[in-house]
Amino acid sequence: MITRAPMSRRRVLARRLAAFCARIRPRNTAELAALVLYLGEEIDRRERMLDVALRATAEVPGARVPAQH
Repeated sequence: MITRAPMSRRRVLARRLAAFCARIRPRNTAELAALVLYLGEEIDRRERMLDVALRATAEVPGARVPAQH
């Protein structure tokens, strides 16, 4: 049996991004700009949700706050 070497995180990310782009296929600059704006807003929303969750755990007495990277 032939086993493949595990892919690096960078290569996995590149493959996922390529698959995502193939699925979206913006047909013009306006669609691409709208997509970039949407993704930026989505990232901001997720970061705010994470900040709220981390603040909530920090306020619990005796709870440990995870190390930030």
